[in-house]
Amino acid sequence: MKSFKFLLPLLLCVIFRMDLSAQDSGTRYGIGVNFAKDFVVADVGSDLSVMSLPYDFSNISIVFRSASFRVEPSLGYFRFSSSYSEGSAEAEATTSNWRLGFNLAVNKETGKMHHYYGISVGFIFSSVYSKFSSDLFSDKEDDSKTDFFVGPVLGGEYNFHENLSLGGEIQFNYISLGQYDDSEGDLSVSVITTRAIIVLRWYF
Repeated sequence: MKSFKFLLPLLLCVIFRMDLSAQDSGTRYGIGVNFAKDFVVADVGSDLSVMSLPYDFSNISIVFRSASFRVEPSLGYFRFSSSYSEGSAEAEATTSNWRLGFNLAVNKETGKMHHYYGISVGFIFSSVYSKFSSDLFSDKEDDSKTDFFVGPVLGGEYNFHENLSLGGEIQFNYISLGQYDDSEGDLSVSVITTRAIIVLRWYF
């Protein structure tokens, strides 16, 4: 099993490392690590306030970049857990979020600099688990929901090395918030978010 863990990355490198001389010189494949921060504008009474969403995703992405366009699917995960106890009372809670999406964008190349603009679309799969117990009362909740997001994306990256680039990206996402499975009634909620992203990409 240990040897397989070392062999798999090597095989991936061999698969992705195609003979670039037989391709368009601008066509590259790579892997990216994204550090993202989400902000949402919410209507609170008569004031508009900006607050951070309860999850900041770090994403792993696979990059396909040609001289004229790019596709970048990504996968992110966030988990928050807490526990509390006092006397006979004990409580614990866990929230998990998976973010699955992709960018489809037009790519503009100027030397080592690449600018791109397009659309970002995907899903956020959330689950919550909580448990409370005491001498007088006990309760447990296990629920999940799915959110959908879509919006424009604008970014750029600089290839300071033949295989390595550093970039930044801004996304404006419309998020349709789903309901938890155990929810009653039919509630429709949506938010507009701004995502600020710093991304490091390695191209083969």
